[in-house]
Amino acid sequence: MTLSERALSFAIRAHEGQNRKSEPDKPYVIHPLIVGAILKKYGYDEETIAAGYLHDIVEQTEFTFDDIARLFGGNVASLVMTATEADASLSWKERKTQQIKVVADLPEKNAAIICADKIANVEDLRMEKRKNGGINFANFHADEKEQRWFFTEMYKALSKIIDSPLTDRLYNSIYEVFDLDSVSYFDDMADFERTSKIAGYQEDLMKLKTIVGDTKPYIIEFAGTPKSGKTSMIRLFRDFFENAEFKVRVCEERQSTKRYEEEFIRNKASISSVEKNLLISSAIQEDLMQQIVGDQDIVMVENSLYDSLVLIKILMDRGQIKPEDFELYARHYLKQIDELINHVVISYTAPEVVRERILNSAISSSDITRAYDLSTEYKPYEYNEAMKNFESLISSASMVDTTKLTVKESSLIVAEKLLPIMRKEYVLRLKQYLDEKRED
Repeated sequence: MTLSERALSFAIRAHEGQNRKSEPDKPYVIHPLIVGAILKKYGYDEETIAAGYLHDIVEQTEFTFDDIARLFGGNVASLVMTATEADASLSWKERKTQQIKVVADLPEKNAAIICADKIANVEDLRMEKRKNGGINFANFHADEKEQRWFFTEMYKALSKIIDSPLTDRLYNSIYEVFDLDSVSYFDDMADFERTSKIAGYQEDLMKLKTIVGDTKPYIIEFAGTPKSGKTSMIRLFRDFFENAEFKVRVCEERQSTKRYEEEFIRNKASISSVEKNLLISSAIQEDLMQQIVGDQDIVMVENSLYDSLVLIKILMDRGQIKPEDFELYARHYLKQIDELINHVVISYTAPEVVRERILNSAISSSDITRAYDLSTEYKPYEYNEAMKNFESLISSASMVDTTKLTVKESSLIVAEKLLPIMRKEYVLRLKQYLDEKRED
């Protein structure tokens, strides 16, 4: 285990039980972990990164500089010391004035830790401004004017020592918090307040992903009525997440079940319709799992398991599948959706909006195989009615009526529902990650 890895594990244990004041559902340690991650991103050495993870230990826990020196060496303890406010009994303005003066005489590595700390703090302010439409400066012991003064003067002092993208990032963040309105991929869709909130959740997710760093993808299925904007929404969300440095994969739309039938069912006559459909269902599940293998953070798939369940419901409504067989399919598919899909985006539109797709032949089979192959035959109102049966039965879904909306307006509505749900999932992953690190 490297020096910085030991420091990270120690910080997680030392800050255990502490939570963020502004976001009580988040462990406090996310802040020092972000500081360490920033220093690592900009190429600083092991001692500097370790000190970044440890920079709040003396201020926020019962451990001392001597403890840090004993465990991590004198150099790390010295780096932590210069990043720690010297006299907590002074007023806020006196403490900040003293800190600015101290920075002027620091070596670059010491200054870099302070710079990373200020980046993390001011980016938290930016995130709060975006998500809440403003900042409650009462939580920070100084009003907006004083905070602007502190961050601006600190940037001036740090930029004389550090000439790198690190100080550029601090400047840009300060400018956005105190002078510049937020921007996002959704800016031209609606008013600033809504798009700003989405940008805040985007930044929050990016920070959580940076810390957790796991390879378990967040899987989103886009299902819905034909011509309801699914494919266009996928493209927009792909750009949105990639802009936040997520690794995104868009899977191909579900394959025709003819391939599954030929590949997995050699002797159709020897099995019942129910057995055949369940085998096809398992093949669809396996196909999806193969596509999501890799190091991607987010996987988006169009018309997968949820869409298949809706098509089966249509067949039952037409009398081509027995109700008792449908119940068996439904239990099977709902279990698969719960295990594999994190969120389902369901879009629908009025039947008159969808151009009727007329096929040369009607569905003649009593199983889902033909339903897939002739999936454009069903009427829009059938799909709309069928899919509403299942929204409440799956753990996480967003439903949007796109009849009178543009793709961007529809995506804004979906984003407002989806992103807070994703945030909860990533906070849960963070807590699981911290628990694992404490056991190391």
